Amino acid sequence: MLDATIINNRNALLSLTYGHGLVQCWLGLRAPCEGTIQPQGLYGRESQTEALVTELEGLTTTTSERFAFIATKASRIGRRILLCRCMGGNERTTANALNRLDEWWSVIKSEQASEEVCVTSHGSRSRLTEEELYCELGRLKETLDVSEVPRGLPLNFDPAVPAPPGAIPEPLYMPDHQQAMELAAYSSAHISCDESHLRTLGSPTFKKNESRNPWLHLLLRVAAGLDPAECSRRNMYRQGICHYVHCAAHLLQDLEAIHFLDGLYQRMMDAGGYYEDCFTPLSLSSLCNKLLCRELTRGRTVFLLCPTYSTWTTRDILFSKGHEEYFMIFGREADGRYFNDLTSLNNLDLSN
Repeated sequence: MLDATIINNRNALLSLTYGHGLVQCWLGLRAPCEGTIQPQGLYGRESQTEALVTELEGLTTTTSERFAFIATKASRIGRRILLCRCMGGNERTTANALNRLDEWWSVIKSEQASEEVCVTSHGSRSRLTEEELYCELGRLKETLDVSEVPRGLPLNFDPAVPAPPGAIPEPLYMPDHQQAMELAAYSSAHISCDESHLRTLGSPTFKKNESRNPWLHLLLRVAAGLDPAECSRRNMYRQGICHYVHCAAHLLQDLEAIHFLDGLYQRMMDAGGYYEDCFTPLSLSSLCNKLLCRELTRGRTVFLLCPTYSTWTTRDILFSKGHEEYFMIFGREADGRYFNDLTSLNNLDLSN
């Protein structure tokens, strides 16, 4: 409803004195929601709504806000490419893979896909192919590369020099929380927009790099320097630091970073936090992270791991500890076979 009102009246709003600020606030509210969009959801020019949202982002957002939008969009592209690999089977048709994913997702999560029809600039109903999605990723990278570098980026930081294995992230203390989150979004965007990470992860011959990605190491330093109580208080309506670390560590399949994230969740809960965003309790995110760690330790490559809760799940169930919860896991076995599993947390040892 709000989306339609803003989009249908965008020209009138932008002509008002306070119009740009109003659109900025609306885009800020949409940003956390974009990370929860179903992987098979319409993206970019497939959707008239998304195309107009992107146009408004370009007209109204500041550089720091743009980093968060870029990181989220790039993560969406990556999830869709990888999950199409899982669901495609012997067929390479994007539409067939997305239809399978949509059916499976709808059954497991009891969520229906958006009723918006996919319409490209040519008026057809075809979906973006894998290579077209990589082109979209390239456009995001170009936008990132020409953006102003955020304040606080260490002068001695070299994106071409990885951190050695086992390097402990030395806390990077920033003048204020906003500046730290801006640098976190910038680091996350660089990781998510690098198509080499996505192509490497999608390859059946994928092998984890022993050294740590320099952007990931910088992101961990930023996270280590943040006040956990401030994160719970000020990141409620934005993409939080846990989200950025999770997306980066997941894409790079970095076990050390995933262990770091486990400690970060615990620090926030010890500080009295229940959420860091407006959707997922920290306790549930922590369980998801522990399960991801277990799957990687078993030699699996994990593309996506998420609970089966839907948008209609009640708060009582989200916070309950005795409720039997299942997680959807998409990925590839060590022998190269793709899988999509449904796993219960019951009787699983996730204490380590």
